[in-house]
Amino acid sequence: MSLVQLRINGLAALQQRLKQARDELIDELTDILKKLGEDAATHAKLHKGYKDRTANLKNSISYALYFDGEPIVKAVGKVQADAQQSVNERFEAYASEHVQPKGFTIIVVAGMSYAQHVEHKGYNVLYLTRDFLQNELRQIVLETIEDLKTRDA
Repeated sequence: MSLVQLRINGLAALQQRLKQARDELIDELTDILKKLGEDAATHAKLHKGYKDRTANLKNSISYALYFDGEPIVKAVGKVQADAQQSVNERFEAYASEHVQPKGFTIIVVAGMSYAQHVEHKGYNVLYLTRDFLQNELRQIVLETIEDLKTRDA
């Protein structure tokens, strides 16, 4: 029986290189996903399917981007003063239930208590924005994979 010894030289350098590549990818994705969050909130406001009587529902649309459970950017909609606390509370409640402990999480919410009622009546509040986000995320994933392939080439 022969003894085979493996000596891995440069393991620390390899680990450092992988960590650097990971950090660069996270930074790039963070920038892309920040813009996607802004675009999703804008999309929801532009494609509303209801009569905008007070502007509170439209203005309550908020978004945030989290990474590993920590907020990177939050944009909570501004509404009339008497409803602002309710919007903030609804946003935080939704985030506390849906933000994932690992990876990226984008949330887009309409902070008025009647938003769901408006959608159940058949009017678009965020329904079309969900499709917008899914399509955009699919495209981002495909572009990221292609970008990674060209980096390794």
